[in-house]
Amino acid sequence: MALSPRPDVAKAFPDISGAGQSGFNAKFDYTAGMAGKKLRVYFRYTDDPAGNATDYVSLADLSKSAAYLDSMSVSFGKQLHMAGWFASDLSIGKPYRFVILFDTAANRELQRVKFEPAARPDVAKAQPGIYGSGQSGFNAAFDYDASLVGHKLQIIARYSDEEHGEGKYVDYWFDPFQNTSP
Repeated sequence: MALSPRPDVAKAFPDISGAGQSGFNAKFDYTAGMAGKKLRVYFRYTDDPAGNATDYVSLADLSKSAAYLDSMSVSFGKQLHMAGWFASDLSIGKPYRFVILFDTAANRELQRVKFEPAARPDVAKAQPGIYGSGQSGFNAAFDYDASLVGHKLQIIARYSDEEHGEGKYVDYWFDPFQNTSP
């Protein structure tokens, strides 16, 4: 691996030999078998043909998830609209995406909407360490009539390996809400 210049490191650590030439760039394939794990990345320095070396270890946490509901509104057409994002390291190998409307009091799913991911460069910038953050956006609409007014509802964002949303999946449960008007 070729090292690259790092004048910022040399400035911060002037007493460390080679600090100015300590940068590197490496890419590794991220596979479904790695999802949810904490992997060790070893940085090894040696000039000894016998392999005696100095190792530095860094932990790569591949179990992170984050989500945010940007907006939620009820339209005059009796639909509940929402937009937001959900990114998860655990979503690798799970190409099907859903937003689910869940009734917390009845403990049951009311509706499920499949969606295509939307580009979210803002999320990619804010959460660069989470797999798929740049394509984590969603927009969904549920049928919402007077029978749901007053119910305590919850939105679930889901990645699944199965076309209908079951199989192996990872969920994010947003905070429950209660709407008092249709």
